[in-house]
Amino acid sequence: MITQTAAASTDMSGLRDLAQSLGLEGRTKDARLLLEHLDSLQFGNVETLRQLVRAGRRGADAEGHREDFDSQVCCD
Repeated sequence: MITQTAAASTDMSGLRDLAQSLGLEGRTKDARLLLEHLDSLQFGNVETLRQLVRAGRRGADAEGHREDFDSQVCCD
């Protein structure tokens, strides 16, 4: 029998896959919106946060602002 937690985790995994597909299609705003919503439902989920960073980088690249994004995210 699948527990509610396992079922919810599986649902979130499918939505993260959808966000990844959206990002790969160049729909980074849609991908980020979906990932931000997922993060609000499962705050701090490592995989969701990783995808948010990737989506942000793709969006920054597409807009020509990669250096600005890197300076905001990275602190040496």
